[in-house]
Amino acid sequence: MYWRSPQPYGAPEGVPELQACWCAEEARYGLGGILASLPGAHYVNDPWRNRDAEYKPAQLAAAAGCGFDVPPTLLTNDLAAVRAFVHECKRVVYEPLRSTDYRDER
Repeated sequence: MYWRSPQPYGAPEGVPELQACWCAEEARYGLGGILASLPGAHYVNDPWRNRDAEYKPAQLAAAAGCGFDVPPTLLTNDLAAVRAFVHECKRVVYEPLRSTDYRDER
C-alpha cells in the first residue's frame, strides 16, 4: 500500500482539546511503533530515518557536510536579528522548522 499524503493523527469529533492531543500522540506512537517494527517491511521513507530527518538544523548541517551549497541561514526569535539578516541578504525565504497542523482561528 502507498499513502501519498497522510494527515496528522487526530481524535474523534467532539473530544475536548486536551484529550484530543493525548489521543493523537497515542495514535502516533502506537501505530508508528507497529509500522516501524514490522519484520521485513519495505518503506519509501523508513520511519526511523524519516523521524531523524524532521530536524531542519540537522538537515542543513548534514547537507553542508556532504558538500552541498547551503544558503546563509538564520534560526532565531530575535526580531532585530531577523531585520538585520533581511537587510544584509536582501531576498530571504522563510521555512517553518517542521510540518504542523497549527491553525490560527482568528
